[in-house]
Amino acid sequence: MIARFIILLVTTIFYTGSVVAQSPQSTFTIIDSMSVVALSKCFQQVITPAEFSLHFTPHASQWLFKQNQQRILKTDMRINESSTNNFNITIADCAVRYTNHASERDSLQRTIRIELRPMYGLQLLQPVILQYTDIIARTDAPLAEMPKYEFTSAPVPTQPHSTWDDIVEPLVVLTALATVVTLLFTVRSQ
Repeated sequence: MIARFIILLVTTIFYTGSVVAQSPQSTFTIIDSMSVVALSKCFQQVITPAEFSLHFTPHASQWLFKQNQQRILKTDMRINESSTNNFNITIADCAVRYTNHASERDSLQRTIRIELRPMYGLQLLQPVILQYTDIIARTDAPLAEMPKYEFTSAPVPTQPHSTWDDIVEPLVVLTALATVVTLLFTVRSQ
């Protein structure tokens, strides 16, 4: 009876832990959503109706912005590659960065930033800067990335040392070792 209760308790704890623990939203998914918003803000600055040729500066994420452009064009805007009106968008930043979280050693602060600098004809428009920040577990960082897209990956900073790592843990190990050796020789000599 007690064994069944313990098995049920352990199973419930593991099941509840697996349901509560969620993997973080992928960095690519977040960047994809942010790119739609950023492009939308760029297009809002263009006086309509407009016909223009759209160009992006070379960047690893350039294909994503090109893919999303058609979803958000206003109805009175048209892209025509032979148009003399140039709409150039410089992708100044589209990346993820990790920093150590101040209060928890096993967590990272993930910051995803997109910065676009649009230029319509010869007129510089307002830059569009979007930033998303959240806290993820250090072990979840590789799960959130998509290595085939370099803009979704970033180096993970090393885990900071604590008093436990530097002083207390070695002290506990040495004390335990000394106790074992003392007991071994004390029992042996009796």
